[in-house]
Amino acid sequence: MFNKIDKIKLDNYFNELAKIYKRKSHGYIFEFILVGGASILINYDFRDITNDIDADFLPSADIK
Repeated sequence: MFNKIDKIKLDNYFNELAKIYKRKSHGYIFEFILVGGASILINYDFRDITNDIDADFLPSADIK
């Protein structure tokens, strides 16, 4: 069965992602774009959980 993700878990996941990014980004900047249920979970109060995190990222000009 899927692991339900609430706002607290989502916040924890992004904190862990930030730690990894700081260690491995080598100064490059990325813009992460959340879509779907995770985006609704962060931005609105009518949803309490999501089943997954859908995201895309835009690399900086240095990466392109």
